[in-house]
Amino acid sequence: MDVLTTLIVIIPSTLSLITSLIYAYIALKKAKEPPKDEIWETATQLICHSDVPILGADEFADIYEQLKFFKENGCSLNGITSLSYAVSEKHKKEQQQLSDKN
Repeated sequence: MDVLTTLIVIIPSTLSLITSLIYAYIALKKAKEPPKDEIWETATQLICHSDVPILGADEFADIYEQLKFFKENGCSLNGITSLSYAVSEKHKKEQQQLSDKN
């Protein structure tokens, strides 16, 4: 009877230990992954849930740049009437700064 009781205790304990080790391994793998780019994920969702059947890479890039600009500026539109215009002005300023350095 003692052997049977021992087996009844050891088997579930061993299975529990194995399950815990598997969960720990999965958690360690997830911890090593780089964090997801939330701007990329948002742009992907906007493109996927769009009413337009096929949007190209250019449209995705425009949406990504606008969302990135929006987040970099504290998620506010202070004095900005159009995100696309603000992004293009930012690119013009960056180009001008690069040409001034050269």
